[in-house]
Amino acid sequence: MAALAQLLSTLALVGHPATRFPAGVRTIEIRSPTRVVRVADPAPVRRIERWFDAMRAARPGLYGCPMILARTPRVRFAFSAANGTVLARASMFEGISGPCNPVAFRVSGHSVKPLVGGRILLRVRRLLGRPVG
Repeated sequence: MAALAQLLSTLALVGHPATRFPAGVRTIEIRSPTRVVRVADPAPVRRIERWFDAMRAARPGLYGCPMILARTPRVRFAFSAANGTVLARASMFEGISGPCNPVAFRVSGHSVKPLVGGRILLRVRRLLGRPVG
């Protein structure tokens, strides 16, 4: 089953990177039902921004996704400028991001195609050394 999930994630990576951040992201706030994490150190902010920039658009289509439940907690990212203006937002259910759990992404208030983030939450948690979801 894990091999099938990996294959589906691989097949979903199509097109060109779907995100492009506006210049000026200085802080990231990561919010889940149980915690809020703020990232202001420039190095981790740039790395997380690059990870989102590298995400590909999810392949359009219908998927059978029985394990995604309506009550699954959402994790939300807010990418802000130095003055506090939110430049971009992302949200996803906890877990691995694939066709059944794409990342919803908005830049300057405009939605872009759903993204495949893979293990983005795990990567961010390892980078920061603390839970984010």
